[in-house]
Amino acid sequence: FDPTITVNNDDLFVGGENAEDDPDLRDRTRGFFLTQARGTEEAIIFGAKTGPSVKRASLLVDEDTGVGTLFVSDRQGNSNAAMVTAVENVLPEWKSFDSIINVVGATLALQAIDISLTLTIGTDQAAIIDLVRQSIVSALNTLNPGDILYLDLIRSAAKDVDRQRVLQCVINTPAANVAPGTNQVIRTTIDLITTS
Repeated sequence: FDPTITVNNDDLFVGGENAEDDPDLRDRTRGFFLTQARGTEEAIIFGAKTGPSVKRASLLVDEDTGVGTLFVSDRQGNSNAAMVTAVENVLPEWKSFDSIINVVGATLALQAIDISLTLTIGTDQAAIIDLVRQSIVSALNTLNPGDILYLDLIRSAAKDVDRQRVLQCVINTPAANVAPGTNQVIRTTIDLITTS
């Protein structure tokens, strides 16, 4: 190893993953056969996900002009110029001949969450709370750019940890469903999830 060698990346590193998880693999495999007709919204989104590190994508088409905007990000909600360029390069294979689609990297929007849990007597609270936090983070990682964060998603993620022990989940924050900007992808972190 030569310690004098350095590497400088002009773009933020995004999309690094050791492996593709089972739900993403199933969606990608199922999506391939459903998108054989090119130029559909589903085909364009599927095509965008063939770009390196792209895991989440959404398409918004202006009804008046017909111009589409495709928002892309990795699983954590990050994007960079290299990701956008990679999608722009594969997109002609998936869009219709005359369509105009602009590719935009999504912007990460972090959401603080505060919940109150009702647990059965004798439950190891610290262990369940850790699992609930991890479950909520995983659930939000499924949101695409522009997707609304529904309170039911948070509630279900918390209860799905152990329906026998997690009897109730009250969401204190956010107080209502969260609608991001069209270019934003909502995520949270374990540190942003509190229990009160």
